Amino acid sequence: MGEEIKSSFELAMEKLAKLPRLSEQEFREQQEAEYRPKGEGLANRYLAGEVTEAWLAEELHKAPAPQGELIRRGYLSLLCRSIPPYDPEAARKALLGIRVLLGEGALADTFERLSRLAQDYAQRREHVLDSARRAELSRLRDLGVSGSAVRVDLRDSQAWAVVEEALRRELDPQAEQLRAKLLDEALEAARAASARDG
Repeated sequence: MGEEIKSSFELAMEKLAKLPRLSEQEFREQQEAEYRPKGEGLANRYLAGEVTEAWLAEELHKAPAPQGELIRRGYLSLLCRSIPPYDPEAARKALLGIRVLLGEGALADTFERLSRLAQDYAQRREHVLDSARRAELSRLRDLGVSGSAVRVDLRDSQAWAVVEEALRRELDPQAEQLRAKLLDEALEAARAASARDG
């Protein structure tokens, strides 16, 4: 009869004490897996136009360190990876999203280089498209098809898709290098801002 009756809480605590402890590295990985997706979710909502910049800035600065740093890292990582050099408007939106967190003057050089790359791509694309359009009109004229009603739209053609893919492959290494540089600089700026604020 000398058995002690234990509460559910005491039994749970005994079981918990028997579980192996997480190493420091495992704990960091668990924290990263928990909080980084929250930052990525904020970035996705921003890119989709679901949230205002003011709300976003508040959310990004609300969480305390180290969770807040992990959220901001996920946010910055997704935005940097999603900068398309082929779509200047989408690139501008992603870059503005980075500035929501880091401030207006942050990373100006890399922003400028990415913007120039997007503009360069758009100009080259239009030049190649215009040349291909003129060549196609000339080919049609040689076949006897001409007139003011003849319009050539190559954007949906298989040949244009090949040319556009070649343009993208040409610029991809440069774009990837700039995105990686931007991410490194953005993470460093975010760490420095956290250290100042914390």
